[in-house]
Amino acid sequence: MESYQKELKLQSQNQRRKESILEEGNTRGTSGKMTWEFLKGVIFLICLSLFTFQSLKFYFRYTSHPIRTNMLIANLKTFKLPAITICNRSAFPRSQFCSDHPDVCQKPNNLEEFCEKRPILCKGNVSDLKIPKLGYYADNSSSQYLKLIQESYKNTSQHMSSFIIETRNTGVLKSVLVDDFANEPSGIKAKCYSANLHLTSNEEPETLEIHSSEGHDGLIFAFKLVVKPEEVLSPWIDNQVHFSIHSPFVPANPLYQPYSLHPGYQYNAYVTLGEEHSLPYPYKTDCMDYEDLWKKNNKTGPRSQEMCKEWCSISYYRHCRGCTWATTMIENSEDSCLFGHPVISQDDICVDENKGQRLIGECEKNCKVSCM
Repeated sequence: MESYQKELKLQSQNQRRKESILEEGNTRGTSGKMTWEFLKGVIFLICLSLFTFQSLKFYFRYTSHPIRTNMLIANLKTFKLPAITICNRSAFPRSQFCSDHPDVCQKPNNLEEFCEKRPILCKGNVSDLKIPKLGYYADNSSSQYLKLIQESYKNTSQHMSSFIIETRNTGVLKSVLVDDFANEPSGIKAKCYSANLHLTSNEEPETLEIHSSEGHDGLIFAFKLVVKPEEVLSPWIDNQVHFSIHSPFVPANPLYQPYSLHPGYQYNAYVTLGEEHSLPYPYKTDCMDYEDLWKKNNKTGPRSQEMCKEWCSISYYRHCRGCTWATTMIENSEDSCLFGHPVISQDDICVDENKGQRLIGECEKNCKVSCM
């Protein structure tokens, strides 16, 4: 009897142990299931949020872009003309300059050797041959020479009349200055004349109407120039006349381009006119419509990315020195900063030139690519 009771007691204990284990397993299973359900809910919410974000992004992108493309093919009759700039690297004919300023000219130090190197300057009687004192087979009076040349920038009409004797379809030529990087002394500019140039003007560029029934001779501009190679002012220079065909709104330096003119020739330049249009933000081209901006600003300001960058320098020097300065092309030579204008503002950007140059650099970064 006693043995039977022990057996029942043992079975009872085992039964309670099994129930305890089952109960503990059920509790763990319920806890794990709840954790898994929670994780699934979090993952679902994350996926739903990302899906909603992408859907909204696609919707706004879709509605901000045109969904229909219209194509128009037209036979244009009116064409916008390009600008043309012609530069003469000699501010004066050499003989005239040395006649007017004999103190900065002299006979070549070694006339025989000089004539061997530069025979084009030694035609005829060389007993009275004079060249500027620029250290090339001569003494060096470059500072006095530079001052005289810079003074000549203020009187462009006399130089133009002795250089350009005939024009066709050019309208009023504008006088501009560009950097003559290969000339000496440093700071020398080349005098240039531009047709249809509208860098800062409030005028529209010239146009040409062509009616197919009437035909057209194709002539846009024509120049007749007087260039005497023996009269080159800097005796080491070979080609003294350069030209460039460019946009009316873009400054250009013809001396940086390989188009030079030799005397005794007629040159015909054939031009194909075309326009490339880009789209502003949100398109990848992210361009700037400078023409529209120019009209909104009462027809003032730059009309191209290149001129926008020039405008940064122009605005800075007008504020700090009260004169005009540009990197590529200077339009108003009489107001140029070449003539030693002092600083007129005590602003930090004017007193500290490094700060001023950094400001110009930051300004240029805002000049986006032109839409046209």
